[in-house]
Amino acid sequence: MPVLLDATLAGWAAFELGLRVRESVHSKGGTAQDRATRILIAAAIGAAIAVALLTANRASSLRIPGPDRAAGLIVMWLGLVLRVWAVAALGQAFRTTVEVDPGQAIVTSGPYRWVRHPAYTGLLAIIAGLGLAAGNWLALVACVALPLAALLRRIHVEEAELTRVLGQPYRDYRARTKAPHPGRVVTELRQARGGVHADASCRQQSAAEGSIGSRARRTVPVPDRLSMSNVPLTAAMRSRSPCSPVPEPMFAPPTPSSPTSTSR
Repeated sequence: MPVLLDATLAGWAAFELGLRVRESVHSKGGTAQDRATRILIAAAIGAAIAVALLTANRASSLRIPGPDRAAGLIVMWLGLVLRVWAVAALGQAFRTTVEVDPGQAIVTSGPYRWVRHPAYTGLLAIIAGLGLAAGNWLALVACVALPLAALLRRIHVEEAELTRVLGQPYRDYRARTKAPHPGRVVTELRQARGGVHADASCRQQSAAEGSIGSRARRTVPVPDRLSMSNVPLTAAMRSRSPCSPVPEPMFAPPTPSSPTSTSR
């Protein structure tokens, strides 16, 4: 787990450094309209990472269970994939500052087809996942609240600049897409946590059922297959576990033939 977390952080840092190098080579990333939001985001992310590192594996009352920490790593990967996808979709138009070229085309491919600012959504997911993987609730709160405040400020500044430079085409794009909001990151965290917990629960249940089944086979005779066919399928489905597959009927009922339609 620590090795995977360190490798994920190193890969993300290398990717962000590559973006800055690309801007320098192409003389992009001007700060005239940025209103110091790049500095604000960097400071917020730095503070969040510092809190995560300082509180990791400390304060036993605030520790996060192991499965939830694994879910945090999954959220980091999802966020990194989304950010890389968004940057690739924008191509040379992506900047780490608020800078819009006159006549710049509005990208509607990739994740921008459904949501505005997916690169910021991915960035927030990376930091939030780090807070969860750090194993401390205080780290999680800091890794969500601090970057979120900075990113909301950046989105406000950037959308104002995009509207000013691109005009009505960007207003139309805004009308048919959604902006990122904290609820999406919370949903990702919950889904990842639920998946990890469900897998662990199903493994424990399968082990318990296997133990019980082995003892039952030694003491209880197996019922006749034909007599079991009289058990309604709905009753079997009501009694099954969420981890169990849906039982199939032993005898398929005849399917009535549908009348031929004569309507035009």
